[in-house]
Amino acid sequence: RLYLLCRKNRDAEGMREILEKMALRRQKRDLIYVELSKLYEHRYKNPRRALRYADLAASYAGPEQAQDIARRRARLRGKIDREAERKKDNGFF
Repeated sequence: RLYLLCRKNRDAEGMREILEKMALRRQKRDLIYVELSKLYEHRYKNPRRALRYADLAASYAGPEQAQDIARRRARLRGKIDREAERKKDNGFF
């Protein structure tokens, strides 16, 4: 419930703290890791970290979630690759 309140109030830091505590308690890991992936992708603009959480979600997900998580992982890999190409084109590598 506290997570939903933080989400409603757009409290990204509160959401992150609650989800990470739930993950440490091993509660609903598949759902928690998907939510953390979304949080890091959209709120923190960190696709690498988001992909790590999506990978963890995939390792705990059931067959009904596998396709959605696979799409998320592919999208995140694409974002990471495009980001690397932009940096390369701008002379950062």
